[in-house]
Amino acid sequence: MQGRSASYGDWHLARQRGCRGRNSRGSIYGGVQRYFGLDKASNQPVTIIEAQTANTSGTYVQQLGSLMVTISPQGAIDAGAKWRRVGTGTWQDSAVAEAGIPVGQYAVEFNDISVGQSLTISR
Repeated sequence: MQGRSASYGDWHLARQRGCRGRNSRGSIYGGVQRYFGLDKASNQPVTIIEAQTANTSGTYVQQLGSLMVTISPQGAIDAGAKWRRVGTGTWQDSAVAEAGIPVGQYAVEFNDISVGQSLTISR
């Protein structure tokens, strides 16, 4: 995470303590950059007092979404076809949404099914 002084415009690593710059009123505003998948923290007013270190913090909020996969044909669903995001453990049924997924790109995989005599495939 990085922050910057509104009066100076340069970015500082968040782990660095105490930006030493100040404007004519002795105040700075700590801001944070926007990163993909995170809503930036709100700007925080900070007052700098001579010979003291002012502290503030900012909390990024994770952006979340959901994914729904529809499997076809119906015969594959009837035979037990399911899906999941690669790297996860839970297999999902067709047209069931998985919620609370951090935004980004993922791969979807499908389970193997055994095709019995009751499944007919035609063109």
